[in-house]
Amino acid sequence: ARGRYASFLYVAKDYNNAIKEINDALARGNTNPVLYRVLGYSYYETKNYKEGLNNLEKFIGIAKEKGKPKLIMLDYSYYGKLLAENGKDSLGVEELKKAIALDPNFVDGYSDIASIYFKAKNFPESAKYYRIKIQKSEKSDYNDYNFLGRALYQSKEYAGADSAFTKVSELLPNLTIGYVWAARSKNKLDNQEAPTGLAKPLYEKVIAIGGTDAEKNKKDLTEAYSYLGFYYFVNKDYSCSKAAWLKVKELDAANEKATAALSDKNISAGKTCDAIQVVQP
Repeated sequence: ARGRYASFLYVAKDYNNAIKEINDALARGNTNPVLYRVLGYSYYETKNYKEGLNNLEKFIGIAKEKGKPKLIMLDYSYYGKLLAENGKDSLGVEELKKAIALDPNFVDGYSDIASIYFKAKNFPESAKYYRIKIQKSEKSDYNDYNFLGRALYQSKEYAGADSAFTKVSELLPNLTIGYVWAARSKNKLDNQEAPTGLAKPLYEKVIAIGGTDAEKNKKDLTEAYSYLGFYYFVNKDYSCSKAAWLKVKELDAANEKATAALSDKNISAGKTCDAIQVVQP
């Protein structure tokens, strides 16, 4: 009865009490191997990955030796994640693939594999599995698009990254995250020495959204104004370049790039700029 109660606690996501009840049941001589299964699951959910792996491996060992209980999709899923959390990435991926083989519509399995590959910096494989997750999901998840975009960006697939981050912007239109990463991707597709402005509208969007809370979005705003400062400089619009770099200084007084740019004789001679409003020092 205590063992069944522990299973109910797991289902109710009361993992700490499930662990307590199972350990009590095992101490009282309960030999039901399913207790090790639920204990492994519960330890994973409480981030005690070492104990989770130990107990789930006990369950799997007993199940394989006796031929029962039958291993289910969740066994392979939790086992794969626990292996990965214990530094056994490749083995973890193989177990997660077994979970997917039992249920090809187990969409979280694809993102679990993608996450393992991402942490291991195998970005092409990570992008592959995030794409499958998105294709199989009934509803788009901004987090999946975000990590897909980052995996593609790290793989230098900047056009694909731009598309993924554009989707993030559609799902989170009032945050800078999608726009700033899309801008970075566009910038990589542009001429690095003399940008034509592919990223300019996106960085201006970052400024429009991020400017409502400059302190919170300070990093993104600094990046956006720095881009504009350089863009206007290479296009010989020194007044707007000066205004942009002055905005950087407003955000970060010690910014070395802004200090160096403002010491340039062409920029320092700049006058007013309608594109960027700034209070002159």
